[in-house]
Amino acid sequence: MQENLTEIINVLLSMQRALLGVVTPSLRAVVIDVDTVDKILFFNFFYDGEINDDLFDLASIACTEASANFPEYQVRDVIEQVDYPKAINVKGDYAFLRKE
Repeated sequence: MQENLTEIINVLLSMQRALLGVVTPSLRAVVIDVDTVDKILFFNFFYDGEINDDLFDLASIACTEASANFPEYQVRDVIEQVDYPKAINVKGDYAFLRKE
């Protein structure tokens, strides 16, 4: 249990560092989850409004930077439009949450 918690904290900190310079006003949330058994990182980006190529690239860059610290893990990333005020329903921990 302690190992899992430590891994989640490390992934959260890695993602928060990767978010520096890539947060835009339309980014609502970034949620991470870690499967330490199957070695999978789940990164979920939620945007308010249409996701253009620039926003997609920013999210992809953040996922790549955050996952670079965990080469033994596979990455599953989701970049999704969830317009405010629709609820964000996903399992995991928030690395970023916009004030709404």
